[in-house]
Amino acid sequence: MGFGGEATLLGCKIGVMHRIPASFYVSVAYNCWAYRRMAVNIDPATGEITKWHYQEGERVTFKDEPKTEVKSDSKV
Repeated sequence: MGFGGEATLLGCKIGVMHRIPASFYVSVAYNCWAYRRMAVNIDPATGEITKWHYQEGERVTFKDEPKTEVKSDSKV
């Protein structure tokens, strides 16, 4: 779950009701705060996922970034 894991969504139930947007209720539980942005397109007739968005998580690497020294003229 989270950084580049292949199974980040294990289950999702979506229902359809005609209502005004102010009365929508949303219940979502996140197990990883750092990577929680995901979106999908869903076919309204079948409920099938037709497109996944934001797939950058599959390309996340955990290699150490090269450290660069920063010179400062601060007199702190």
